[in-house]
Amino acid sequence: MAQLRPLTIPLRLICLLSFCGDGLSQPDYQRLKTQFLQAYGFPHLVTWNNLVKLGLLRMKGGLSQSTSSSNLSQEGGKLGLMGQTVAMGLGLAKSAGNFQQVVKKLGLVPPELRNLAEPTNPGYVFNGAYIPLCCRLVEEIFKLGPRSASLSPGTPLAEAVKLLPGDTVHNYTQADTTNKTTLILFLGGYTLAEVAAFRWLQTVTGHQFILAGTNNINGNTLVADVERL
Repeated sequence: MAQLRPLTIPLRLICLLSFCGDGLSQPDYQRLKTQFLQAYGFPHLVTWNNLVKLGLLRMKGGLSQSTSSSNLSQEGGKLGLMGQTVAMGLGLAKSAGNFQQVVKKLGLVPPELRNLAEPTNPGYVFNGAYIPLCCRLVEEIFKLGPRSASLSPGTPLAEAVKLLPGDTVHNYTQADTTNKTTLILFLGGYTLAEVAAFRWLQTVTGHQFILAGTNNINGNTLVADVERL
């Protein structure tokens, strides 16, 4: 922010810090918000509030809904199509704060990766620092096999799913063991890092993954879309 780099860069870093830390402390939140607005201008307060409403930017203990809503309505006006996205994001905002628990239960931080040229886990897409959640969920389902029909309480997968935002719909039918093609549908968008992770999983399992989604996204496009609305 001090260097006035494109605002997508600091916003991405602030959102990442907030999400991975299960929220920002109140002093950090207020300081970063003040510095951001002073650097890029107060019209971008709407962008900041949109990220808050979507649950991508939050403060430990939460922000009062009345405060966030009043600020957004006073400074941003009507959101138009963004309103539907914000409404869906409210569930994420209310359920946020479990990231560290999910990481621990599903082992999303892999052991040290010594050779990126010959990866031993899908975390290589982030230089061995993090395994994409969607890829780990599919891995766990494959490990359970037919037992996934019940998602027995107490298993890491069942406990982790409880911590994820939104509803879990589990409709199991007896799988054809000869069919090794799996369709994975992303509602809201997927990243190229997730695609690369599934390519690795496809190689080691012999399964063919067909990835479909409503959009291809990355950090820059996400912030840019929020900024324009």
